[in-house]
Amino acid sequence: MIVYAKSKPKQELREHLVAVRDAAQAQFTPARRAAFARLGIGEIEANDLLLSTAWLHDFGKAEKTWQERLFTSPKLPQHSLSSFLACRWVFDTKIEAMPPVQLALSLAVLAHHGQLHARAFDKSRYAHQKVRPLVEHWWQLATELPLTVPPPGKLPPELEAPKICTFVEEATRRVPDLARRSMFRGLYCLLLSLLVESDHAASGNYAPLSPLVSMPHIPGAATAFQTDAAAHAAQTLCALAGCGAGKTAMALSRAAHLADEHQLDRIVLCLPTRFTSNSLLRDMTRLYGYVQGDVGLVHSEALMVLQSQREDEESSPESPEERTDTPEGRANKSIRYEHAVTISTVDHLLMSLYHGYKTADRAFGNLLSSLVVFDEVHAYDATTLNAIREGQTILARYGVPTLFMSATLPSSRRRFFGLGDTQTLIEADNPFKPLRFESLAEPLTTGKGVQLEATDTARQALRDAANLKLAIYVNQVERAKTLTRAAKQELKGTPVFCYHSELTPRDRRAVEEKVLQAFDRDTDAPVVLIATQAAELSLNISAERMITELATADTLVQRAGRLHRRGLLPVQTEESSRLPIGFEFRLQVAPVDLTPHPKKPDFIPGALPYEDIAAFNRTWENAPWGEEFSFEMGLQWCEIALPD
Repeated sequence: MIVYAKSKPKQELREHLVAVRDAAQAQFTPARRAAFARLGIGEIEANDLLLSTAWLHDFGKAEKTWQERLFTSPKLPQHSLSSFLACRWVFDTKIEAMPPVQLALSLAVLAHHGQLHARAFDKSRYAHQKVRPLVEHWWQLATELPLTVPPPGKLPPELEAPKICTFVEEATRRVPDLARRSMFRGLYCLLLSLLVESDHAASGNYAPLSPLVSMPHIPGAATAFQTDAAAHAAQTLCALAGCGAGKTAMALSRAAHLADEHQLDRIVLCLPTRFTSNSLLRDMTRLYGYVQGDVGLVHSEALMVLQSQREDEESSPESPEERTDTPEGRANKSIRYEHAVTISTVDHLLMSLYHGYKTADRAFGNLLSSLVVFDEVHAYDATTLNAIREGQTILARYGVPTLFMSATLPSSRRRFFGLGDTQTLIEADNPFKPLRFESLAEPLTTGKGVQLEATDTARQALRDAANLKLAIYVNQVERAKTLTRAAKQELKGTPVFCYHSELTPRDRRAVEEKVLQAFDRDTDAPVVLIATQAAELSLNISAERMITELATADTLVQRAGRLHRRGLLPVQTEESSRLPIGFEFRLQVAPVDLTPHPKKPDFIPGALPYEDIAAFNRTWENAPWGEEFSFEMGLQWCEIALPD
């Protein structure tokens, strides 16, 4: 009897298993071997486990009912449960006594068509179903199993499917304890991710392409900070450097360095906002030289962004040879961290660690050969910071290298993450002193609700910035809208862009593109950007004047990074078509109304979204008013303003 794996086109089962095994072998790269090693699995054992997982995954198709329906019914019975039975039979042991590595393999086989969950193989779903193995064929296939195991025991000709579900329940009861005491979950997820990728490659008749992060293009010579950070020996590293110092290039270089040492093959960069994620996606191709198909994006609007990027790409005659995937395919691969470079949200990363979505276990398997980067880590709230700390603990347990990056992370926050001096690298000799801080006399807005309006101070500051590239940051959406109206009144003819969280996805992307183009160094025209926190991080623009509401010191330093970016002095020193020699680059800080709510004395509406009023006061009282502002000065400011 010929046993088939597929009907269109016809493919015999053994032929398919050989193809999947060969694809798995091709994916047993140095980086994957290193991931197995960090789980305590040596190279020979890891190779045998992986190939055996590939070999056993479709044994369940050698079953009478499945074969009978393959060419006659559009709906086939399950085969993962039967393949799980095959694993138990091959290893000839009860589930409660099965060695953890064999149990991890068996569960990867069980899950290769859908992530396991509490009721994934509930008995009630399989009532009255029977499994009838093609015994002779199972025996023939078992002789080619890569793992060396004793001869299997007797295989009954028929079993009730709910009985096999009982075996799954027994495995489920063992998993929590194994996950706490060993590297069990990591092994299961790694085998699962490699199995599914191999199965897809074999079924699609293409060679699996393992990602490998390469060295980014860095204009000019790498700085000492970039070189030192890229080669630093710490598994968990905190890199502190000024805005515009090349932290992203450093992170990519560190990943490429570790890839050259066969420790990993990909990088996951976690950013706080969609704006910064979308901006970095553009930079990956325009600045760092990566092919679009090698870069993934994960956030709630990622598919729309990737579709837009494809439209831009197809309008260019220079890049069709780089188009290796659809936007939908790139989005799905991104969710599972299958690209060489993936730009991700922190919440998606954390859900990948906690079995939080359909393909989370496959994503976790891919994280085991990744460098995970937490960029702008100072920007998160207390709840998210706690979650990041717990997530980093999980990653550290499995030996996954992590990198924290910031320009403003004070020692109190570094201690919170358990980052000691040997794990912290601070940029030395940062030459940039791009601006001076200046205080304004009153808030930018006054009133409430429909009576909210711009103050005379705000309007005068707008008029003083006429014909400049001006960035204004406020802490609340309604205040951004109010100042946008004022800017259009005071600066007629100048493009004014307002960016905040209430924009629709389509409008948000349109504003992002226009803002980046308007602030481009080659665009010789004034412009105004008025934004909330949504646009203050990792944004590669350089304004000529900035106005901002008071925030905590770390936030103000981040906003300052978008003013006269990489400027050596706070004044214009060269002839320019736009700015006269001697022009001063100023960051004007306006106070906010700190009047308590009349019925809730501890609630200060004007300070939202910030709640630490003491930090507000320390920030204002210790601000470096009038001084040439530097990276070192910003760190000292944050140390004083954020001691806890």
